[in-house]
Amino acid sequence: MSAGLDLVIEDTLLKGFEKLKADPRPLDITFTHLSADRLAEMKEYLDNLEIDIVFQDNKGDVTIPTIAIVMADDPENQAYLGDEIGEFEDDAVYGTPADPEDIHMQGREYASTFTLMCYDKEPSRRVIFLYNLTKLIMHLELRSLMRAGFKDLIMNGSDFHPFPETVPEYLYYRGLNVNFKYVFGFVDVSADLTDTGGYKLGERTYEYGGYNIIEDQDGEQVVPPEE
Repeated sequence: MSAGLDLVIEDTLLKGFEKLKADPRPLDITFTHLSADRLAEMKEYLDNLEIDIVFQDNKGDVTIPTIAIVMADDPENQAYLGDEIGEFEDDAVYGTPADPEDIHMQGREYASTFTLMCYDKEPSRRVIFLYNLTKLIMHLELRSLMRAGFKDLIMNGSDFHPFPETVPEYLYYRGLNVNFKYVFGFVDVSADLTDTGGYKLGERTYEYGGYNIIEDQDGEQVVPPEE
């Protein structure tokens, strides 16, 4: 279960740039097709890079170069949490202290798209360096992102038409779209699992087909208590 993955992206980028500065060997492998002069220029750009990462279309003063993490879409998928991960608990146990293994989990799967907007100034190839370094970091940190809850991650990039009303003309920008799925799970901690609610100790309830099914400790269905 995951949430706040835009914050995970921020941490991933910040740590990723530091790791590349400390060990730039991935650049030699990934950009081996570049000329020696161009690769040296990219490495020099990385060495001098002091990146500012913001969220949304920042309206305050930011340091250039910058990366803006912008949510493009975050729709809910038609999938239940129990369909996605095995540890989903179908029932809540009544008449016993709250045990983490007995808590009723709820949640849904979402399919999100975040755009990592890379901004830099002249010369224009600086934003190309920033974009490609950003994409490289996302690939290098793929396993870390998967452990954080990113599923089926796909990336694609695009240039954008100038927006002089929001972006100064002296800035260049290119976006990296990050598409992924994740499970947003939660627990209703306000539920009092020590209250039997009229049920006998050891009985449990769960919803099936729109009905509340009640079972005893042997799995036999029992009649619910009268209200």
